[in-house]
Amino acid sequence: MHTIYHTDAFVLDEIPYGEAGKVYTLFTKKLGLIRASAQGVRYEKSKLRFSISKYAKVHVALVQGKSGWKLTNAYANYNLFKETELSVFRVIVRIFSLLSRLIQGEEANETLFETIDESMNYLTRNKKQETNNINDVECVIVLRILNNLGYIGDHKNIKFFVLDNILNNEHIDAMNKNRAHVLKEINRALKESHL
Repeated sequence: MHTIYHTDAFVLDEIPYGEAGKVYTLFTKKLGLIRASAQGVRYEKSKLRFSISKYAKVHVALVQGKSGWKLTNAYANYNLFKETELSVFRVIVRIFSLLSRLIQGEEANETLFETIDESMNYLTRNKKQETNNINDVECVIVLRILNNLGYIGDHKNIKFFVLDNILNNEHIDAMNKNRAHVLKEINRALKESHL
């Protein structure tokens, strides 16, 4: 008998396969980045059809079979597409794309998961961000992702932004003043990652 794994996850991507299935790219709290298939999820009668979708935070039940992970159950906590304004949602799409590129293999990274969770909570609480402000928010989140994955060195100008997972207006205001320097570090780190 297979072990059932229960964990929170962000749905980074979904790809249709077969007659009515989908393969989901999930960034999970307990398992890291995995790809899990769901049979028949595109049928109208499927119990999973409305429980899991791209850009949602979900709680999932998974089993690992011979051919990979299988999604057996899910329920949605919230869908970021429905919870945010378009300018904020565009930032979320870029962040999820970055996570898909940078996270390699199935290895739990609860600190990074909590960073993303706190960031998404901040974005859903603050649905209407000014255009300039949302760029500062995105810089803080990307910097924290890169720092967590080991791409950012020990710089005194950056320490304030990566000390914890909490995201607040103090971080955003400070990023507005330091964005040019931080963007330079982010671009350097992305270039060195070769991903």
